[in-house]
Amino acid sequence: VIAFGVKFDMPLAGDSKMNFGVGYQGGGSVHAWDLGKRRNEGVTVAANDHDGSNDLEDVLASADPVEITLKTADKSEVGISGGIEVNGFSVGLRMSQISNAEAKYVGPVAADSEQTVSDANNVMGDGITEADTTADTGDSATDGLGGNTLKTITTSGGVRFSDARHMGIGASYTSGSFGIGVNYGVMTYDDEMVKGKTTGTGLSLGYELGGGLSAQLGYGRTKEEKMDAVSTWSAGLAMKF
Repeated sequence: VIAFGVKFDMPLAGDSKMNFGVGYQGGGSVHAWDLGKRRNEGVTVAANDHDGSNDLEDVLASADPVEITLKTADKSEVGISGGIEVNGFSVGLRMSQISNAEAKYVGPVAADSEQTVSDANNVMGDGITEADTTADTGDSATDGLGGNTLKTITTSGGVRFSDARHMGIGASYTSGSFGIGVNYGVMTYDDEMVKGKTTGTGLSLGYELGGGLSAQLGYGRTKEEKMDAVSTWSAGLAMKF
């Protein structure tokens, strides 16, 4: 991993000051297993056929992987930050753009588009053949498909890489031996199929015990879109030499 940055401090009245920084980090990577191209790619089927079977589920279940490979991509981040400190109180803001922030394999799915047909001829050539829609008993193709909802099945799947944008803001206050800090961050992914927008909130408390030793307590809460929030607690001692 390669990282470098530049930070500028600007003194203000008294002990107050402003700061501004830019940075870059690269050389990392993200990866995910690709389960390969799958059978039945692009097939259009009746969601519930007249014989009571669920062709949609059958197609997805039979979409076995042909090969498994590991897909990787370079990950990099560029960001800017700024802050101000006044009489023990400080506030800061950071924004960054992350290339290939996350990778995920997206498996076979049914397309959102649907259509209801009354004549089987409307869908001939779109993956349904006469043999597919005519039962051994002699039912006509029209009888087999009339009124059914059709779905186009995409079974190729594949690994998707998504860029992301991060924004974080934090504030802290120090008085004597006691210090407290709070922060909030948002990570927004360009491809929601890879990962939903994620937010995080943190709280930290610290107390100087003397001799360079301090006690610290922290709480964090992370919430990904459409998923339950995850909370964590931490406590420990830190020493400065």
